[in-house]
Amino acid sequence: MIGHLKQCRSILGGDKGFTVTSKHWFGDTSVNIYYQHTDKSFAGLSFSIPLTPRKDMAPALSKSEV
Repeated sequence: MIGHLKQCRSILGGDKGFTVTSKHWFGDTSVNIYYQHTDKSFAGLSFSIPLTPRKDMAPALSKSEV
């Protein structure tokens, strides 16, 4: 899945500008590339990984005991 986002907004401190973001998923890991332009320009790369391995959770039937 590929996501692209462009935002025109007021950024912290009253600066005006835009942010362009591209997010790519590789399994449970996402990689983000971004560019932000205000009075100065910033570009960056970030990633998110799960802290624990994925567990296959089979749905269990609910049982009520009285």
